Amino acid sequence: MAALSKIPYNCYEIGHTWDPSCVQSAVVVTRSALEVSFKIYAPLYLATETLFRMAVTRGLVKPIKHGEVLLFCITASLYMFFFRCKKGPRHRCCKHHQDNCISYCVKGFVRMFSVGYLIQCCLKVPSAFRQMFSKPSRLPSLFYNKENFQLGAFLGSFVSIYKGTSCLLRWVRNIDDELHALIAGFLAGTSMFFYKSTTISMYLFSKLVETMYFKGIEAGRFPYFPHADTVLYAISTAICFQAAVMEVHNLRPSYWKFLLRLTQGRFALMNRQLLDEFGTHASRDFKGFVPKLDAQYTTMLPSGADIQL
Repeated sequence: MAALSKIPYNCYEIGHTWDPSCVQSAVVVTRSALEVSFKIYAPLYLATETLFRMAVTRGLVKPIKHGEVLLFCITASLYMFFFRCKKGPRHRCCKHHQDNCISYCVKGFVRMFSVGYLIQCCLKVPSAFRQMFSKPSRLPSLFYNKENFQLGAFLGSFVSIYKGTSCLLRWVRNIDDELHALIAGFLAGTSMFFYKSTTISMYLFSKLVETMYFKGIEAGRFPYFPHADTVLYAISTAICFQAAVMEVHNLRPSYWKFLLRLTQGRFALMNRQLLDEFGTHASRDFKGFVPKLDAQYTTMLPSGADIQL
């Protein structure tokens, strides 16, 4: 590898520093990976988020304050419009004959607030059971945790704002227009201030782009590419893995933890100090780590390396 690469080191010195054998290293990593997951989770929205973080680090773009909320507002606005659009798939508009507009909005808020609250409670049940005997005083936090109310407020306010705005526009304009969904959806998107999540915003936005693309194909405005999903998945995985090697600080922390769990921590054993010359600060989060290498398998002695004789 060193003969054909710009890097004057072999793959043992940089990559699989725990074992000089390429085959054995691959077997060990593959075995541990199969124990965790059969499929690497790297969809388009994760790769897009990683690219954005790379651009911010390089000074190419500047992050917008509350940008995830703005993105969610735009996405929700277009989603609601497509839902109401007569030419697209939708349900018939509910006229809520059994309720007035106020009770219609209040019931929607209470229903979705309860859903969000219960979801967060259920997610915390496993950890609560582990602490039941060691720290029983923390059990009440399962029901009074701030995150429980944040998710409930997010879902409840999203539904109530959308329904309330739609009713208000019908009262003001005296018509039921599809364009109401654009305004109502955008305003409903501000509910994300209660529960900011880049993951939710990026996922919904990527699905929106996918929906618009397929609508364009049906309308004959966009070309259809066979196996495009496979190619897109491969590119997304390549972007995420490149970041995991060259610039871990730009990778989502939860995905980095997933890769460590997938490889039993071996992703962190790479000799990233040798990659700093490319200007990506590869070893920024690994200061002080020096792998123990076997001298008979190394091409040259890097500074600071721990060589076994």
